[in-house]
Amino acid sequence: MLIDVEVPVEKIIEKPVYVERIVEVPKIVENVIEVPVEKIVENIIEVEKVVEKPVYIDAVVEKEVEIIVVKEIEVPVEKVVEVEVEVVIEKPVYKEVIIEEEVIVNTETDVCTTQVEVHEDNVEHEDNELREEITVRKQELDSQQAENKELRLRFEMLQKSFLSVEINSLQ
Repeated sequence: MLIDVEVPVEKIIEKPVYVERIVEVPKIVENVIEVPVEKIVENIIEVEKVVEKPVYIDAVVEKEVEIIVVKEIEVPVEKVVEVEVEVVIEKPVYKEVIIEEEVIVNTETDVCTTQVEVHEDNVEHEDNELREEITVRKQELDSQQAENKELRLRFEMLQKSFLSVEINSLQ
């Protein structure tokens, strides 16, 4: 038995749609309008009016008159005056600051007590943090001592140059 069943199917129908596009283009229209213009011609006539004015010119008459003027001229005379100057040379006194720090080291001491012999064993424990701190402090001390030597040399050089400039200025 066959049953006829209608199955709805969508069918696409293509239909052209026309779109009107209207473009308005302006058109230039020239209208010539004639306007009457007056033509004006000017004839300029110049009339000069002469006015005579007297101009006075000063006549300079030079006469030589002798006037005696005393002019003093100062002539510098050098006079050498020697003044004793006390020169103070300061020499630095170096003080070394030594800081002593106590370092605590853990040790174990075994004491054997016998009636005949006494025997002592000292065992030192290694502390890595303490060893690193000691090496850092030694490096800081070495760098500061090197810097101190360099500063001493610079100070002595500056002092010598200062003395030479001071001696030259006195001469």
